[in-house]
Parts: sequence; structure tokens; C-alpha cells
Amino acid sequence: MEKPSSENYPKYFANYIALVEGSDILKQWEVEASQTVKLIRALSDEQWNHGYDKGKWTVRQVILHMMDVECVFAYRALCIARGQTENLPSFDHDSFAESSLKDLRTREEIAEDYFLMRIHHLRLFGSFAKADLERIGKVSGNPMMVRAIPFIQLGHERHHKLVLKEKYNLVD
Repeated sequence: MEKPSSENYPKYFANYIALVEGSDILKQWEVEASQTVKLIRALSDEQWNHGYDKGKWTVRQVILHMMDVECVFAYRALCIARGQTENLPSFDHDSFAESSLKDLRTREEIAEDYFLMRIHHLRLFGSFAKADLERIGKVSGNPMMVRAIPFIQLGHERHHKLVLKEKYNLVD
């Protein structure tokens, strides 16, 4: 799948897309999921519940945020691929993080959910016809091509894993 041109997604996402090289996006997405699940499972309880500063998300909240964003983007992709023309709204990631029921699931449940979520989204994108991938809809008033979404999502995941490495001192 070819990387999208910059007019096919909001400028806000350019930094995420820049973190993705090559066109084998679905394979990269699959490999990244395995690495993320491995990271989740390797964390101690102390690391899992650590925020690097007062008011900053814990590692658990960062991972749940990554999952929330992926689900929101998968929904957007599905809507656009199926021909929805109405503007799709933005979402408040902070309110999602606060209401994530983060303490009700174990780290292992979250790791398993992460992997299953990714498998589902890989199958979703694998099911889209070429014409579906080329469809452009509106997200928060901006054009968004379906094909841009897995690139944005992978870049978003890599961005947060870099934050986990640099700010939380986690090694992947």
C-alpha cells in the first residue's frame, strides 16, 4: 500500500506518517503489534503504573490511549470506505483516558486485547478493495483518505513508544 500524499490527510498527522518508511504498511503494523505486546508483558507493575511526572499519564494509560485511537481510526476508515460523506468528529483523548476503566483489566488482558484489536484491524484493512482505500472522507473538517489511516496509526504507535522510551525510560 503506497504512502499517501500530504493532501490526503490533515497536516496534524504529518509527523506520525513521517515515522513510517516503505509501503508494506500492513506487515509493519503486524510486526509492531507483536513488539508492543511483548513490551506490555515485560513491564513490572511499578513500570506499568508509572507516570513520568505529576499529571502525566501512566504507562497503562498511554497503552490504552494507543488502543482507543486505533479503534477510533478504524471506525473512521470503515465509515469512509463504505461511502459515508458526513464529517466525522474529532474526539477528546483526555476524556477517553480518564474513562478507560484502566483499573478493571489486568496487564495480560490488555496485552491480549491489543493483539486481538490489531488482528481485527489488519483484517479490516485487508478486506478493503483498492477503490475503498482511495476514498476520501472528512474528519474534523479535513480530508482523510482511507489509505492514510494505517500509516497514521502506525506512526502514532511509534510516537508513543518513543515517548515511553525517552520520558518513561522504557526499553523496547
